[in-house]
Amino acid sequence: TPAGAIVIGDAADRVYDPADIAGLDGPTALVLAIGGDNTYKIPVGANQSLANAISLAVDLDGHDTYTYEKVGDSLDGDSLLVSDEAGRRAPDADFGAVSLSETARQGVGRLGIGLIFNRGNGNNTYETLRLGQGAGVLGVGALFDQSSGNSSFQAEAFAQGAALYGLGLLASADGDNTYRLWHAGQGFGTASGAGVLYDRQGHDQYLAVTGLTDSTQILYPSSSDGGNANRNLAQGVGSGAGDLAGGLGILRDFDGNDTYDAASFVQGFGHTVGVGLLADAGGDDHYQGRSYIQGAGLDGGAGLLLDTGGDDVFNQDAIPNQLGQGAANTLAWGAMIVEGGVNDVRFSLPGGGVGIDGAMGFALFDGGPNVHDNIGGGLGLSSFNPGPTSPLATAWTLGVFVQTGAQQDSYNHPVDGLGVEDDSIWRQDDDDIDRALGVGVDQ
Repeated sequence: TPAGAIVIGDAADRVYDPADIAGLDGPTALVLAIGGDNTYKIPVGANQSLANAISLAVDLDGHDTYTYEKVGDSLDGDSLLVSDEAGRRAPDADFGAVSLSETARQGVGRLGIGLIFNRGNGNNTYETLRLGQGAGVLGVGALFDQSSGNSSFQAEAFAQGAALYGLGLLASADGDNTYRLWHAGQGFGTASGAGVLYDRQGHDQYLAVTGLTDSTQILYPSSSDGGNANRNLAQGVGSGAGDLAGGLGILRDFDGNDTYDAASFVQGFGHTVGVGLLADAGGDDHYQGRSYIQGAGLDGGAGLLLDTGGDDVFNQDAIPNQLGQGAANTLAWGAMIVEGGVNDVRFSLPGGGVGIDGAMGFALFDGGPNVHDNIGGGLGLSSFNPGPTSPLATAWTLGVFVQTGAQQDSYNHPVDGLGVEDDSIWRQDDDDIDRALGVGVDQ
């Protein structure tokens, strides 16, 4: 049709490949598969033009694979996704060998609407490069994986619930899922976009490739890590783009023992009037990050990490090196709220209820007994650097750390002379200005 191909498949196992099936070399308006273990090498559920304004894909059963025609590039290496026909750009001082793909795939609305619904009991695989798996750019893109099996999602950038001036949604109902990408996804919104990743239940892994153990995987070098890790912008992040104010990014996981692994600007981070939220309910979870992590805000942004229930571990595999765990800098807001369970937290440098330069940071813990490892300052700290004559001095700078519960909590490496210990109150105010308060409470 003028709006794209209409494809109806039976319950047989099929490979939807333009090389084998006539009429699949252009955009699709509707793909409906009754069942079977299917492989899609076409960009289903993703509109490709204004004429192809709506693209819908429905698969009712089977173990399905959503992929693309892999061409390969000499810059792919062993640790990156295989390129499509667009290849990769040569690395320079600002970027690694990032993909040049511009093909929308797997639930993308770009100046239109793109939707995928996958049902049944199958274990599904989704893989693409840039712009996919629930992404909206001036449009609405959504991927609904409603199967009861275990699914795998792999992408390089702007995927898995990502949006710019639009809505991007990736939603999964069940299964032990794996989500993996490099940059801008897993609940990422920019420039008034809203990006959401929603997972109802299962023991899930959320992986934003760090590049720490393999430098060939560093595609988007992070200045906060000296270029030694990726700038992920993932796992619940709202961030601006250039002069444009930020959007809304949400990662919501309702149940299961989950793993969150990333490097920088992640796990409930807001930047440039953006809002980022990572909310996890239930389960024994593991979080790992390095800089601007776990409820952090910067330059007018707001970030929140909320974990309710379970015994959780934060940052035990590497030392976090910059702002995190309810910390904010420059007219921003950051909060980390952990309710219930026995938790082991290694804080950033600084971290744990930190406000810097007219910002407000809150770290609130309930339950325990908890272990708080303060390796470099924080736990209720206010700091103001510009001086009392700065316009920022008219804003409050707050850093608040609160631990409640009857259990006895442990504090490793506390700041000398503050009396940071169980059942105590301490102050870390910035004495240079009046509107600064840093306080820690364990009750």
